[in-house]
Amino acid sequence: MTGPILQRPSRWMHAAWLCALTTIMASIACATAIEVEKVVRAEGQVRSVAQSAHIVAPLAGRIQSVQVSEGDFVHQGDRLMTIEPDANGLSVHQARLNMIRHASAYGAYSGLSVPVEPLDSAEIETQRIVRRAVEAELLAANARLETVKGELMESLAQEDVEAATLRRREALQPIARERLERHAELVRKGFQSHVSLLAMQQDAVDAGEQVLIARKRLAHAKEDVGLHRAALSAARMEVDRIRRQKAAETHAQFLQASAEFQRLTDLSRNSAIESPVDGVIEHVSEQVAGNAVRAGERLMSVVPVRTPLELQLRVRNEDYPFVKPGQAIDVKFEAYPFTIYGSRPAVVVRVLREVLPGDERLADYVAIARLTPASDDLQALDIRHGMKLIADIEVGKQRPIDIWLDPFLRFGNEAFRERR
Repeated sequence: MTGPILQRPSRWMHAAWLCALTTIMASIACATAIEVEKVVRAEGQVRSVAQSAHIVAPLAGRIQSVQVSEGDFVHQGDRLMTIEPDANGLSVHQARLNMIRHASAYGAYSGLSVPVEPLDSAEIETQRIVRRAVEAELLAANARLETVKGELMESLAQEDVEAATLRRREALQPIARERLERHAELVRKGFQSHVSLLAMQQDAVDAGEQVLIARKRLAHAKEDVGLHRAALSAARMEVDRIRRQKAAETHAQFLQASAEFQRLTDLSRNSAIESPVDGVIEHVSEQVAGNAVRAGERLMSVVPVRTPLELQLRVRNEDYPFVKPGQAIDVKFEAYPFTIYGSRPAVVVRVLREVLPGDERLADYVAIARLTPASDDLQALDIRHGMKLIADIEVGKQRPIDIWLDPFLRFGNEAFRERR
């Protein structure tokens, strides 16, 4: 008989099949019965709860040197950088010129000696320009004063003329009376006619009227002199008022400019910027030697140490629904290798609703966590602001079979949605 010969399975084959089936059933039972921790991995860094101390430029200038870099630890009083005052900004030289300008104006208005003497040609030229400007400003008031003085001199001269005229007329009046008396005597004796007597009487009357007119003109001249004297006094008071007012204003400006000059002088003598606190340097990467800075511009930040720390975690979009406050975290710091230093426990404090800037489809959320006291005897870690970390957040329980079946279920769900 030819052909393949069918042989019955041996006893060992039955045992192998039975063992394999038992193993599969046991694995399925374990996968459905056992639950393991479901972990969400997130990256982040250590942040200080205390606010950073912002370092600003005290005056305009250029960075001469930078002694620190991003992430460096500094003590209070350590030198951070040095700024050289900029000639294009409000430098010490320009502050002194400003002080010379106000001092010269104060001296020109008050008539006193200038409290600050110029040192170089630029300061001398500044003083000369200011004095010319003050003289031009006072020219209108002085011109009015000179005009009133001229009018007063004219009125005084007119008063002298009228007084001389009055004296001459008063001197002629007795002569006219004496002539009239002699002529009247001659008329009584018959040597002169009555007609000539009438003419002499009219001359005496005219002489009296001329005296009265001269007295009135002299009175008007004296009145004009009084008016011009009052106008001259008012003009002088106005000039003095303007001078006193301008002197007070320029004196206040001089004091302010002197204080600013002293402040800039002190800053230029000590242009080194020091750290106000013990902390870690931040946001200094763009500050290099030669960069121009403005007064009040922020240069860097110092995050204080020995303050409460928190963990800022970047949670992916797909993991956001599972992260809740109170969940335990296993934290590993990049600065301390896990194989040597181990990990540190932490707990989620809150989950922020705001998303981090980036692609909206891949937006990440922020979770804030706090370190908890270690339960084992791990070596104490010097944790500081800015350290990078990796956090495993325990978000719940999950069966192994769900982990194995999840790709297949997802594939089937997507496959049934496709159009045929």
